[in-house]
Amino acid sequence: MARPTNYYVLFVPDYQVNSNEKDLPMVSFAIPTYNCDKNLEQCLKSIEIQEYPCFEIVIVDGYSNDRTIEIAEKYADKIVFCKGTLGECRQLSIKCSSGEIIALFDSDIIVPHEKWLIKAVKKFQYDKRISTVWPINISPPIFDKLSKVYVSHSWSTMLELAKKGRGIWGGGNSLFKAKLVKEAGGIDPQFHEFEDFYLARKLKDRGYKVIFHEDPLYHVTHATFEELIRKELSRARQFKDSNMISLTELSRADWIYAHLMNGIKNMIRGLFIEKDRSWALLPLILAVRAFAYLMSF
Repeated sequence: MARPTNYYVLFVPDYQVNSNEKDLPMVSFAIPTYNCDKNLEQCLKSIEIQEYPCFEIVIVDGYSNDRTIEIAEKYADKIVFCKGTLGECRQLSIKCSSGEIIALFDSDIIVPHEKWLIKAVKKFQYDKRISTVWPINISPPIFDKLSKVYVSHSWSTMLELAKKGRGIWGGGNSLFKAKLVKEAGGIDPQFHEFEDFYLARKLKDRGYKVIFHEDPLYHVTHATFEELIRKELSRARQFKDSNMISLTELSRADWIYAHLMNGIKNMIRGLFIEKDRSWALLPLILAVRAFAYLMSF
């Protein structure tokens, strides 16, 4: 069911969007890279095949020493270099982009089909106050079980909160109106994590809306326990340093309750209804996350 138009995050099915394909805006895919040759080709190839009249790919590289630049040169329209924080790289990618719409994507995102972009861009036509199209992320269909459970649980928790009107959403791996992003001051260069939340917060404070897009992007992440532990420790430190409790408008209790209660529901559904044994990994994922955040605080 669609939310009222005065609601911050709008949940609107595609069939309720009265859209047309005339005068579609140019889209800039703005992607920071650093030693990401493992996933980058899949990412860029999935963008290149989009059935959309006008788009560009802007790469901001942190001086990679693997095959990243070799791959980027095959697909990108612009490649620039930045040896700074992720926030600096994101902001530079915005400055170098020409599109009316900017897709602030990571290099481990795969666009699932050729018509994804045109469907996503049409969502902006639903309401003049929409600044952001926020697509759900899922693990690729044939991928590691750990990644599937991690991504599924994380997104179901975020959506549970968003549907209750709580929190700040529509940050990373989303599409933005470039004019509104620039008016809001863009990405704060001092942040290396959660820079997307700061942009989302600034847009919300200006009265703009986020519209959820149910056609998923594939996110190739958290494929191993080593990666899980490393990323959770890093995010926990940044969570504390960036004052994310205040920024997201959610307390620690909100986060803990949402993860635990949603985790229980997800695991019961996964194990007993979907008959998917991979959900037995969820307690371990939550334990790693709890350990990381306890260490940081």
